[in-house]
Amino acid sequence: MDGRGQPQFRAGRALSLPAGAGVRSDPEELESLITRRTRAVIVVNPNNPTGAVYPRETLAAIARLAEKHGLVVFADEIYDQILYDGAEFVPMATLRRERCAAP
Repeated sequence: MDGRGQPQFRAGRALSLPAGAGVRSDPEELESLITRRTRAVIVVNPNNPTGAVYPRETLAAIARLAEKHGLVVFADEIYDQILYDGAEFVPMATLRRERCAAP
């Protein structure tokens, strides 16, 4: 990790979008960060420590972007059984046709 808590890679870099209670990742903002060197998107849903759960529409938009740009989606869904306030969990793999990595 670097001094800002971001992972360090031998070649490349990680970019992150804000996530949390009341904060939704914007697929348009995500697409603006995608370059010809982008290889993957990591989706943490439900999010820890905030407990935020992305709605189906947001996840579907991320899936479409990944397919459009040929990106692998790594889906961290370890907290899928911990939901609050009637939140609906949608597995990312149900929205992708290919290139989805899930534990």
